[in-house]
Parts: sequence; structure tokens; C-alpha cells
Amino acid sequence: MTVREGQTVTLRCAFIGLTSQSVVIWEGPPNFNVMSTDRRVDSLYKRHRITGNSGVGEYSMEIADVQVSDEGGYRCSTLGLQEKAEMMLNVIVPIKKPPKIAVRDSSIFAGQSLTLSCRTTEGSPLPTLTWFNGTAQVKQRNNKLAEGVAMASLDLVLSELTRWDHGRNFTCMADQGYPQLAAATASSTILNVKYSPVVRIRSQSIQASEGETLDLSCDVDSNPQAAVSWRKLGGDIPANAENREEETTSPRGVTNTLVISHVGRSDGGVYVCETTNTFGTFQREFHMDVKDTNTQSVVIASVTVIVLLILFATIFVCIAKRTGLSTGVNKSREKTTGSTLTASRALPPLPPYLDARSAPAMDPDCDMDGLELQDFNGTLKPRPPPRVDKQPYSIGLSYPSLMHPLPPYSTVERQRPDGEDNMLDSPYLEDPWETEEFMAPPSEGLTRKRIDNRALC
Repeated sequence: MTVREGQTVTLRCAFIGLTSQSVVIWEGPPNFNVMSTDRRVDSLYKRHRITGNSGVGEYSMEIADVQVSDEGGYRCSTLGLQEKAEMMLNVIVPIKKPPKIAVRDSSIFAGQSLTLSCRTTEGSPLPTLTWFNGTAQVKQRNNKLAEGVAMASLDLVLSELTRWDHGRNFTCMADQGYPQLAAATASSTILNVKYSPVVRIRSQSIQASEGETLDLSCDVDSNPQAAVSWRKLGGDIPANAENREEETTSPRGVTNTLVISHVGRSDGGVYVCETTNTFGTFQREFHMDVKDTNTQSVVIASVTVIVLLILFATIFVCIAKRTGLSTGVNKSREKTTGSTLTASRALPPLPPYLDARSAPAMDPDCDMDGLELQDFNGTLKPRPPPRVDKQPYSIGLSYPSLMHPLPPYSTVERQRPDGEDNMLDSPYLEDPWETEEFMAPPSEGLTRKRIDNRALC
């Protein structure tokens, strides 16, 4: 049985078949000394007493405020019985203070070895010691227990330190192995490794143009912090240069920047970033090349671009105007012709009595330009203007001469494939122009009937 120091524990013991003459005896540490007889406890054990119902054979030992001296073997027996009840009591004394970490060398430098020692004299039993690098366990030797002294010790040996070991957190943990009774404790130490400066640069070769602002930056890593200086090989730092310094994410690192504004040809050359601390010196070189800015080339290029833009704009405007003029002409033609139909073949010659040379003069009030042409059996004829005061069928009656089509010449041509004149067999033997209003032309010597020009209008 395992208990924590200061707790109360009961060691149970019971027998079956005890008589009134039976005597129960408890023995305990050290060396199984007699502690009680029947229900009477020796006066040396003031924190002990017998509990339980003796009528049913119960004789339990209760120990209050358990101490380390109570740890050991216990035995419960009675005369006349060979069986004996034995048990072991373990007392855990928690660690009151965390283990101590000692560094054997007061100065820690890169390239050297380092030994970290972890010791503790607290707790019972003595704890097991373990080293951790951050959260990862470090392999190490077994615990050393000093002879004659209740102390646990464990060493961690680092064979060769580097600048990457600077800032590492090493932890020594002490665990007694009973987490429910005693919590583990730990101590930590952060290494402070000293080393010479290390400089990193973004680019060793830099090109710039006249008038630009140039930044030369070097990242410095050192412990302790190094002093940074700038110099130019074969010359002086330009007067328009400014030195800026800012800390980086690392506590020991800094970024030093040399800012040169409005660089000129004379500012080109080799610049050196030099760092120094107690343990050494380190430097980096920058090769800066400054190019001329050709103002004349820039002006020529600008003028060329402007001329090309003007030329393209002029071409675009001309094309736009030409396209708009063609569109306007087409629209004008559409308005003039309206829905004019195109004849599929040439119009037939006018009859002699409608010839312009023999026809009487047209009435100046009659406007023929406004008439539209319509197709009557393959022949284009003027369409009369709309009459809103009459029915559609009555309109055509006012222009009987327009309602009679010309002879279907296409039909006549198809009826005479061999070229002979078949007009005698044509269904149009009768002159289509001879109507009630129009008579056949008179023979020579007779006066032609005058056509009413107003009727055509």
C-alpha cells in the first residue's frame, strides 16, 4: 500500500473462528516489533489504534498523520493459527523544491563543450531525472545516486556549441513515479552562447540609374551585439547617404541599411559593411554600378509615341467619317427609292401615242416623282397615291389606265421557242390599251385622241 506523507491509512485484518481466549498481535517497523496485543497498543505508538468489530474477528490498524518512519512491513497474527496477514506500507514524500541546474563553465563560447548538471535532494523516494531540449527528450546517462547522501544527479554534456545553440531552452524534470500522489517538478535554463558576428546580404552586385534612391542592407547576427560601420573602397561615403538600423525578430540580430538618395555616376564603386564585437570581425562587400540616364533618348521616344498617337487618331477619324458618309448616302437612297422594285428585264418601248415627242405637254401641277413603281405580271407600272376618301377597291377605278397590264412578253416568248411570230395564237389579240377610256391609235392623217394627263396623276 502506498500513501502520501500526512495522510491517514488503515491496515485491515480479520479472522474467522476466533474464541474468547484468542489474542491478536500487530507487528511493524522497524524489524517487526510488537505494536499491539489484542486491542491494546504500545505507548510508543501514539498515532496508532485498533479499529473494527472484534466480535466478528476484525482487528484493523489505523495510522494517523503517516510519516516516513511508518514505512515498512506490517504483520497481523494470532496464537494457534499459522496463517499471518502481511503487508507493505510505502510513504511518498513529495518534492518541495524543483531540481537545481548547475553550469560548470561560467563562460559559454561557440566551439567549446558544455556540461549541465541537474541535482535534487528532495522527495522520498528520490525522483528520476530527465533532460529535455525544448519539448524533445535528450538522451543521457542514467541517474547517479550519491553514496551515503540522499541525492539524485544527472549531467547533460554538449560536445560542441554553435551559434544556433544560443537561446536554447534546456529543462531538467524530476518525477517520483506517482503522479496521483506527487506531481513532477522541473527547472529550466536558457543558453547564452557568445560568438563572433555573421553578416548576410540580399545581393552582392547592384545596378542603379542616375537619380534613383538605393538601399544597401546587411543583416548582422552576433552575441554580444556588434557595431556596424560602412566604408567605400578608394573613396568616401557620399554626403547624401544615410545610415539606418533596425532590430529584426531575433533578439541578437539587427539590420543595418545605408540609404543613398539621388545616386550619381561618382557614387558607383565597392561599399563594405563591417561588423565587430568582442569575439571577432566580419565584413561584406557590395558592388554598385550606376548607369547614365540618356535624356535625349527619352525625349525622342516620347515625341515618337505622341506622333504615332496623333497619326492613329487621324486615320481613325477619316475611317469614321467615310463610314458615316456611306451610311448617310445609303440612307438617302433608301428614302428616295423607298421600296422600289428592280425590273427582271428591260421595259418595253412606249406606244407611239405615249411617246414624249408626240404626247401633249404634261400639266405642271402633276408631280410624277412621288409615284412608286409596282409589278404587274412582270412589268413595272406607277402605283397610284393612296386615297383616304374612298374604299381600296374604288381607288383603282379612278385610274383605269393603270389597272390594265401590258402584254405578258415573257409568256409570248416562251410560246415561240423557234423564233416565229405566234402573236396570232396569243390570248392577248386584243389591244389591252383599248378600253372605255383609251381608244386604238388612229391611222395616219387622223388626230390622236388626247390623253388626260391629270388622270395619270
